[in-house]
Amino acid sequence: MNWNKLCRPKCLDGLCFKFFEAYNKTMVAKQAWRLIENPSSLVERILHARYYSDEDFMSAEVGTIPSFIWRSILWGRQVIDAGLIWRISNGTSVQVFQDRWIPRPFTLSLLNLGLSPQARVANLLTSFGA
Repeated sequence: MNWNKLCRPKCLDGLCFKFFEAYNKTMVAKQAWRLIENPSSLVERILHARYYSDEDFMSAEVGTIPSFIWRSILWGRQVIDAGLIWRISNGTSVQVFQDRWIPRPFTLSLLNLGLSPQARVANLLTSFGA
């Protein structure tokens, strides 16, 4: 049988198998999310010291001679990165043009505002909010 048919629900004449690659990626993404949520955990401290001591987890690179676990966590991080957007409070740490801070279906044209490429959302709040 075709694999796609095997993965269909039983009510649609399938055998309800899982797409193993997608399932595995979500499980590894869960481990990556735990690194973000628990920065004081032993695993996070070890990986932080070994692979991304000068930066945060979301901007960490593969590095030299990475372990299989580290490469897998970075693979799972793609799931988090695809759906992650900033929650704006005062806007001082969020860059207008580089960071994702606006949900995808909505776009905002900021090209003609005269902002520098390093502008922060706080600049928008102080310029137009007051």
